[in-house]
Amino acid sequence: MEPWVDSPRMLRALRWVLVALAVADVALGVHAVVRPYAVGPYASPVLTDRFYVRIIGVFWLFMAYVETLGWRDPKRNLLAVQLAFMLRLPTGLLNLAEYVLCPPWAGSRHGGHGLFAALDLAIWLIGVGCLRRLGQKWWAW
Repeated sequence: MEPWVDSPRMLRALRWVLVALAVADVALGVHAVVRPYAVGPYASPVLTDRFYVRIIGVFWLFMAYVETLGWRDPKRNLLAVQLAFMLRLPTGLLNLAEYVLCPPWAGSRHGGHGLFAALDLAIWLIGVGCLRRLGQKWWAW
């Protein structure tokens, strides 16, 4: 493991990003578990498999736990910080692919995919930037 660059400002920014992610993921996760028919790009009781949405909600709660671990002590729990940002990249890319490849008339909420893709990729860039300035890699291996 590389030594940490002593930058309290970047460490504080990293912790703010992680706590914001944790709060957002708890809100999304609880909503998906409690009301699975009103979550996601296909918020329709007919088109949504409620079990699948509940499983996604449990995953969001797990990610909130991982982000909370990274927020508490980023230096000790570097793997949790890296995992929080490593999983933002593929979700952002998948949302971007769905936004680009699926036409708006195909039944999906087109703008939602674009918004979530932009947010996930922006969060990934901010997190990777903080980790780089702190002298750490953004990947876990």
